[in-house]
Formats: sequence, C-alpha cells, structure tokens
Amino acid sequence: MGMCHHTHLMIESEIMLVDAKQSAAFLAVVQWGSFERAAEALHLSSSAVSQRIRTLESHMGCVLVTRQRPCVATKDGLKLLRYLRSAALLSEEMQRDFSGQCGPITLNLAVNYDALDTWLTPVLAQLAETYPVLFELHGDDLEHTLRWLAEGKVVAAFSSESKALNGCEVAFLGYHRYRMLASQTFAQRYFREGINRQTLAAAPLIGFNRKDQVNHTFLQRYFNYAADACPIHYVPGSHAYFQAVLYGMGWGMIPTGQGEAEVAQGLLRDMVPGCYVDVPVYWHVWQVRSVYLQQVSERLQSLGKAHLVQVEQGAK
Repeated sequence: MGMCHHTHLMIESEIMLVDAKQSAAFLAVVQWGSFERAAEALHLSSSAVSQRIRTLESHMGCVLVTRQRPCVATKDGLKLLRYLRSAALLSEEMQRDFSGQCGPITLNLAVNYDALDTWLTPVLAQLAETYPVLFELHGDDLEHTLRWLAEGKVVAAFSSESKALNGCEVAFLGYHRYRMLASQTFAQRYFREGINRQTLAAAPLIGFNRKDQVNHTFLQRYFNYAADACPIHYVPGSHAYFQAVLYGMGWGMIPTGQGEAEVAQGLLRDMVPGCYVDVPVYWHVWQVRSVYLQQVSERLQSLGKAHLVQVEQGAK
C-alpha cells in the first residue's frame, strides 16, 4: 500500500510539474510582452505576477523570460511555452468533450499574406463550418512564419521551409507562382522598348516589404539584375499591393489567384510570359494528440493542394 501510494505521488508530481497559476502568469507575460500588462489581464498586481514567474523559474531551474521591453521567452522558456500551449489545447478539447460544453476551441495559425488574399480564406471558412474551431491568424512573410511555431505562439504554420521543427510534422502542399505584371499604361510608359537594364532602372517596382525576396529572385534569374537598383514603392498588404500594380504605381510580382481576370480583360499585362518564380509551401503542425487539430490539419492539406500549383519537386 505504501509503495502504491508513493508511486501515485510520483506520477502526480510529474503530471503537475507546472503550477496552473504560475503557468498562467508565464503565458500572460509572453503574450503581452510585459509584467504590467500581464498583471492587468490576470487582475493581479505586477509584484504578484513577478513572484509567480520567479517561483516557476526556481522550480524549473532556469530563466524563462527576459526582463526587458518587450519581455520575450528565453530558449528554455520557448521549450516550456510549446508544452503549455499543447496542454492548453488538449485541456480545452477535453472540457468540450466531457463537460457537455459545446463551444469551439481556438487554433492559432501562422499564415502568409498572399495565401489569405487568394485561396486560404475561403478554405478556412469551409473548415469553420465543418469543425468546432475558431481561428486566430498571425500574418507574416512565408519565409518568416516558422518562427511563430518555434516560439510556441501557434500550433501550425505555412512556411517555405521544408525542415520540420522538433515535435512537429511537415507536409509539402504545392507552390505559390508569381508572375511579373504591370498595367497597360505603365507598360507603355516604361517598357515600350522592352525590359532591360535601362528600362528597369527607370521603372518603379512595387515591393511588399524589405523582407520579401520574390522580386529579387525574378530579376536575378531572368535579367541578372539587382532589385535594389530599381526605384521601389513598399506596399505591405496583399490587396493593397495588387491595387498598386493595377493602378500603375509600379510593376509587381502577383501570385496565381490574383490578376487572371484583369489580364484577360487587358487591364494588366504579363510582362514576361512563361517566366515566373515558384515559392514552395509547406504545412508545419505540432504533434499533439488533438482530434480537432488533426482533422483540420488533414482537411486543410487536401484543400490547399487543390489550390496551389503542383509541379514535381525534382523538376524545379
């Protein structure tokens, strides 16, 4: 009896490794980026939040958050954050299944802006009708979305990176294909004599932001020209970016799913037919035993492949 009781206590202590109040304080500090805002969200004093974080760090034997503005999770804090997010998702799902509550669970996803403005939004709407989930979306460039997953802030992410993070699964979905489009009036004004170093140096380019590399890749691949040598407007919004190209502010790289109707109507011109940049899209998701996350993940992969360009990877 004594041995069984001792074993039970050991198992219970392993399961209850992190105190619920301490973990809530840690999650709030990471979410809000400060002890003060975390205290407001938890209806506590800043000193109480600070004490809970210190106690948790003492228990874990490591520093979990930086004391700066904004407060961010340390390397050890990121590890704990991922486990706590997973536990919270499973707890939310368990409460729904066993307590009779019928409310939806929330899935945090890191998504790229072009997907949102082309194929992803109707897909998510379809999933929200089918499964009891709410989506909280975090937008970023496709090359940078994976950090959201690495930091434990989301349970899944679209990324151009193929390597899976520890504790995650990855699946290839297809490609975003980008073409060089410009309005007819813009093309007549700047590219009447063709596309070459002289005309590119004078024609304004629409850049999404300074992290975006599609323009650079296209110009280097087909014209051996540096995008930084072009005059550049920066328009950080997929719809606004497309509008800037449509209204003649500059030329830009437009993904499949945008611009087809305008090209057919003669409002936009494909400046280099047959030339494009294909950016791979991978789906990264936590390996969590969540029924709803698994169902949404499998369905989203199927729908995503139907909307993205499919080319054999070996042929790229």
